[in-house]
Amino acid sequence: MLGDRPGEIRCKVSILNKKGENLVGILEDNGSSQIILCHGFRSSKENGVLTSLSSKFLSMRFSTFRFDFSGSGESEGYFQYGSYWKDAEDLSSVVTYWRDHGRKVDALVGHSKGSVEYRVMKDSLKERFNTDMETAMKCIPNNCSVLTVHGSNDETVNCKEAGAFDKLIPNPDYCWC
Repeated sequence: MLGDRPGEIRCKVSILNKKGENLVGILEDNGSSQIILCHGFRSSKENGVLTSLSSKFLSMRFSTFRFDFSGSGESEGYFQYGSYWKDAEDLSSVVTYWRDHGRKVDALVGHSKGSVEYRVMKDSLKERFNTDMETAMKCIPNNCSVLTVHGSNDETVNCKEAGAFDKLIPNPDYCWC
């Protein structure tokens, strides 16, 4: 399908994750290297923030791929609260897919996990509380810059926590609250 701009292609792409679930996304391709856009908590690739970011990046001559994590939107699987490791595996599957298909991934852009009401499942809550964030942050390569942007009106996660998170990242660009 043709995109909104000349020379741009917009199409739906399904990528298998490590569990054999289809992750469904939208590729908006103008022939350049790409940026992968990740949605927040209880959201999808169709979130207005992601579609706006995609449009802006396209105008800056970047291709974009925005996808639904497993258990969200059109992707297969079951939704779980606090499934950070599962989301990281999904993201790894997406990046690997594009690299295996000869595409350069310039950046990963993620939107907040959100502050909406949800029903917490016992196992998901245990996973969240048992996540060692310091260990998780050490998995980020030193040559990977991370930009943390956090809203000062977030009632779920305090801005100071975003700053503490930023201090654990090996190569932070800036923490903005």
